[in-house]
Amino acid sequence: MGRPPKVSTDSIIASARALFLDKGFQATTAEIADRAGVSEGSLFNRFKDKLELFMAAMDLPHPTFLDALPELVGRGDARANLEKLAGDIIAFVETALPKIVTLISHKNLLRGRAIPADSPPVRVIRAVAGYFAAEVARGRMHAADPEIAARLFVGSAWHYCLFQMMSRNVLPLGRDAFVRGMVDQLWQGVAPRAAATRKGSR
Repeated sequence: MGRPPKVSTDSIIASARALFLDKGFQATTAEIADRAGVSEGSLFNRFKDKLELFMAAMDLPHPTFLDALPELVGRGDARANLEKLAGDIIAFVETALPKIVTLISHKNLLRGRAIPADSPPVRVIRAVAGYFAAEVARGRMHAADPEIAARLFVGSAWHYCLFQMMSRNVLPLGRDAFVRGMVDQLWQGVAPRAAATRKGSR
C-alpha cells in the first residue's frame, strides 16, 4: 500500500484560516488538524505554535492589481480607469477585510507587533495616491491633495465592503451601482477644471 499523499502547508493554512475566521483564536489545533487531515504533531512540525499558525492564516493577500497601475497613467479614459481601479480595490478588500477584522478582534495577541510600513493596505493607499498625483501632473485629474483623494477613494471601497459584510440586507447596493455612483461623486471633485465647468453648465 502506498504512502498517503502529503498535505501541503498551504492546505493546512487554508483549513486554519476557515476555522479562525469562524471561531477566532479559540479554534483548537486539534480541530484544525482534523479539518486539514493531518495530526497535531504535523502542525507543530511546520509551525512553532498556534500563534504562528494564526498569523500565517491571517496573512493579507498581495494587491496584484497595483502592479499594472503605473501603466494606466496618461492612458485611456481617466474616469473609466477609476471605475476599474475601484472594482479591483473592492475585490482585494473583500478578501482582506475578514482577516483584518479577525486580527483586530484579537489585538491582545498582537501586542508589540507594529503594522508593517509595507503592509498591503498601506501599499494600496500609497500606490493610489501616486497614481492620482501622476494623473494630476498630466492635467487628467484635479486634486488639491492626491493622498487625501486616495484615502477618500480607497476608504469608500473599504466602507462599502464592511457594510456589506455586516448588513448585507440593510440598504442593499450592488457592487457595480456603488462603483459607478462613487466614481461619479468623486469625479465631480477630481475632474480637470474644464470638465467640471462643462458638467456644471448642463
